[in-house]
Amino acid sequence: MQILRDRCRLILELEEALQNSRSEKDTLVQRSEILKNELLEMARQSAKLRENLRNKENAIVLLTEQVTKQELSGPRPVRNGSQRSLPDTEDQVQKMRDILEAYKEKLAFLNEEIVSQNNLRTEMAGREEVLLGMITDWEAKHARLESRLLYSLKDMASGKVKSILGSPEDEVSRIRQRILDEALGGSEADAHVKAVTECDRYGFFVSRLHYTNEEYLERKALEAERRQRLVNLRKDPSSADLSAKWDSFLTKQTRLLQKSEELKNLMRIGCPDGHRGRVWKSCVEWRVSAIKTVKGVGYYQSLVKDTAKPLASSAAKQIKIDLCRTLPNNVHFMNMESDMIPRLEEVLLAFSRHNPAVAYCQGMNRLVAVALLFLNEEDAFWCLVAIVEYLLPGYFTINMIEAQTDQRIFRDLFATKLPELFSHLSQQLDPTLYSFNWFLTVFVDNMHPDIFLPIWDAFLVEGKKVLFRFSLAMFKYFEDVLMEITDQNLANKLLRNLGDRVTDLRKLQAIAFETLNPFPMKLVKARRAVHLPEIMAEMQQLEKLRASVSQSHSNSNNQEEDDL
Repeated sequence: MQILRDRCRLILELEEALQNSRSEKDTLVQRSEILKNELLEMARQSAKLRENLRNKENAIVLLTEQVTKQELSGPRPVRNGSQRSLPDTEDQVQKMRDILEAYKEKLAFLNEEIVSQNNLRTEMAGREEVLLGMITDWEAKHARLESRLLYSLKDMASGKVKSILGSPEDEVSRIRQRILDEALGGSEADAHVKAVTECDRYGFFVSRLHYTNEEYLERKALEAERRQRLVNLRKDPSSADLSAKWDSFLTKQTRLLQKSEELKNLMRIGCPDGHRGRVWKSCVEWRVSAIKTVKGVGYYQSLVKDTAKPLASSAAKQIKIDLCRTLPNNVHFMNMESDMIPRLEEVLLAFSRHNPAVAYCQGMNRLVAVALLFLNEEDAFWCLVAIVEYLLPGYFTINMIEAQTDQRIFRDLFATKLPELFSHLSQQLDPTLYSFNWFLTVFVDNMHPDIFLPIWDAFLVEGKKVLFRFSLAMFKYFEDVLMEITDQNLANKLLRNLGDRVTDLRKLQAIAFETLNPFPMKLVKARRAVHLPEIMAEMQQLEKLRASVSQSHSNSNNQEEDDL
């Protein structure tokens, strides 16, 4: 019982520390806002002073010109007594000189004021930068504390403590339930609404409606850990260097980017959200420029408007069914009233008219949905064409020969690159049962967007080999955990949600592009030359078997009719 009390005390201490970190963060945010407002006010004052300074300078220039003109022209001749006497002219010149000196003094004062204001602005900007750094530190600490708290609550929700110590005291039980309720965010009825209002910049959210309390707490803990890593990544000076490299690279490019080693290296790290639409469009153009030239301008619009063009009814029906299944965890696609659902349907129907042989295959809807987050409908259509017809040809056909071939190649690479883990897992299950969907949807299923979007960046530049790299990297990332699992059910449960558990993007990228090297495509091509004929022969054998069964069934029916 003392252990349980200590555990609850620890949780309460973590909760208190979490509240303190939130308060500190809020205070820093408020101070930062105050500083921002002061900086804006100082900027307005500085602009006003600069405007006054310009006016004064213009007045000085004008007066100087007038004085110079007076001195050069000399006294004017007196006409009809209307011209002033020479002493009066000299007095006027002296007054103008006095005014000029006064303006010069004001100008010097204004210059000093501007310098002072600029120094103050620089000081305030430095203070703001320090405060923003402190806010970032507190965000990371807050996420770390939240993660620790949620993992502790997960253990409590799972009943592990109760199963060891028996029924807790009423007071301890009430404390535990209160903390659990607070961590879970209120009632089940409010969970979905809260999740929607807390969606990220891509529109993705996490709802607990389909999870147990233990599963939901674990997901929240993983999210807190992932958020902590992202905050630390933003703090890393290399992130600022990467942003500067992207800006420098793009300023040297035309509207359509050209393939280059520099672009490939940048995309392996990840494209900033603000540039992703432009970069993805260029990557797609490399693949489809020839077919776009053949089809001509306005081809996509003709597909959308040409309702008379034959369309497989089964494809249209399946597209309609799959619309709300596409990204149910994204506010833009969560139901038929969501804003991007009509756009998604338009693109999928257009593609089914463009390529009747493929028409529609499940998985294509997710590819289009992700494209629509950064591209308009026409560009998303061509992105789908690039993936289905150029990057992953043969993946979305009826027999999916290329997809099956790549999974056998992946097994060979797995056995070569990670022999111990492959041997361990193969005794319990087939790893390709999980990697197949990663290839088919380019990791969209069960993976956080901050993780799968950089994979898409590299995939659109380099092609299919990126899928082999990251699929192997996923198993390597969790190698230690997987090696400890001997129960098939536990291994299956972990592997089904493996992508959702990835929290360290840089670690996954380092494994994919560094640890797994060398990764020669010659090996992939050599294994394809072996496995593709095998699969085709198996397909032919299967067709013969089906024909034989069909013939036997037909003969059996004819015999029954003769007997009657």
